[in-house]
Amino acid sequence: MARVPHVVADSGAFLSAAPLQDIAQNLYTVPEVLAEIRDRPTRRRLAALPCELHLRRPRPDLLRLVTEFSKKTGDYPSLSAADLQVLALTCQLQAEIDGPSCLRWEPQDKVKFSSTLRHPEAPLHLAGFHLPSKHKRPGKGHPQPSPERSTIPSESDEFSSFLYWRAPLPSIEEELQELLKTQAISTSPETTEEHRSSEDGASAEEEDDDEDSDDEGWITPSNLKQVQQDTGHCDTAPVDIQVGCVTTDFAMQNVLLQMGLHVLAVNGMLIRQARSYILRCHGCFKTTSDMTKVFCPNCGNKTLKKVAVSVNEDGSLHMHFSRNPKVLNPRGLR
Repeated sequence: MARVPHVVADSGAFLSAAPLQDIAQNLYTVPEVLAEIRDRPTRRRLAALPCELHLRRPRPDLLRLVTEFSKKTGDYPSLSAADLQVLALTCQLQAEIDGPSCLRWEPQDKVKFSSTLRHPEAPLHLAGFHLPSKHKRPGKGHPQPSPERSTIPSESDEFSSFLYWRAPLPSIEEELQELLKTQAISTSPETTEEHRSSEDGASAEEEDDDEDSDDEGWITPSNLKQVQQDTGHCDTAPVDIQVGCVTTDFAMQNVLLQMGLHVLAVNGMLIRQARSYILRCHGCFKTTSDMTKVFCPNCGNKTLKKVAVSVNEDGSLHMHFSRNPKVLNPRGLR
């Protein structure tokens, strides 16, 4: 894994004993972070750090801009003075390398909604079960199964994709009689030996295939990273990144991602998505990032509900709604 040229470390990076010498070429932090570290093991590791640690202070104007930006995103109450210093120093290093135009000083307005749109009466796909339609026309029995209806699904089924009527089972009496006739015919011993040898070869091949198939589909220590990357549960290695920030604070990660900066985990991997929570009113559908609110700032009702929000790498917000949200308690609304 290639090292990042400039990395700003938070106190969480030192407390978690992150291998910073393998992550960064040049390591930076602020004096307030060192003042937060008070436990003896971490201070010993910090004193014996195998790489040089640069102490810098950010510019006051950048500190003011970062503070205003965190207030707009709603993460300001969760940030300390040292956290704001680390964020401002990361912005300063990024601006020195790529210019101030690469930073975003306004949160992105792009919001994506994620919910499951499924008809409430559409049953689940259960293997081995045939689930016909519940609604039947009055005065009519079951329709006669036709080959077109049984083989081609109807295009008007909007919520369910299974077939309502199963095709009739084919008659197998004639096939059984033909098999009995063929078995009654006497065969030569050579053909029987060839048949047995072919059966033995086929059984051996099947056993080999079974052994090979047993190894497939299992998650082992050798393919764990690949499986995590395929399923999207693993971060990617930093490539062509000049400045990054190593932090374990979710509020700092949200601010960094919305500002267009790069966030690194304690293992050196690049974090592309961070999740936080906001409050959403189910009466007027307005949102607020102030988690201390009890009543909606817009309509004044007690209809605020906690909603998970993912902050993508481009700074866009993605709201995650529950598939089966609980009904709000109507007590006190009359």
